[in-house]
Amino acid sequence: MSRGCLVLALLLLLSLQWALASAQPNYWTALNFRVTFYGNGTVLVEELLHPFTAEGRSLFEDKEVERHLRNSTGEFLNYALLMFTDRPDRILYRAAFRMDKKYGERVYCDVSGTGTMKEFLGAYVFPVLIYLNLSTFVTPLGDDTYQVRVRDS
Repeated sequence: MSRGCLVLALLLLLSLQWALASAQPNYWTALNFRVTFYGNGTVLVEELLHPFTAEGRSLFEDKEVERHLRNSTGEFLNYALLMFTDRPDRILYRAAFRMDKKYGERVYCDVSGTGTMKEFLGAYVFPVLIYLNLSTFVTPLGDDTYQVRVRDS
């Protein structure tokens, strides 16, 4: 009797685990950066994202993919910060609370890996304002002139 109860409990736990597990959407993300430098020592990085399938079909209107993207802002924040520092935990920034969905934007990506860019219409835009005074990629050249290295990781 106890062996039967144990098997039943195990099956119940496995079915519960199966029900709680949710698969992440399977897609790629085209990511473009629009970078604007300001004279006050800040830079605005606007990340333009467009999700698509491995075959190159747009997933811009897919609600599940949109929810997943909007919940991944921490990952995209790191991409912006790593453009200007080796230590993202030591740089000052202001990031938007959420991504904006903009239909008028265009995002480009080499979907097939052949060197040909495909244009996707629409983008999720995630802006990040970065203060360069603590950046490890800024070198003073003199006469209020600075060299800023930008890394594309």
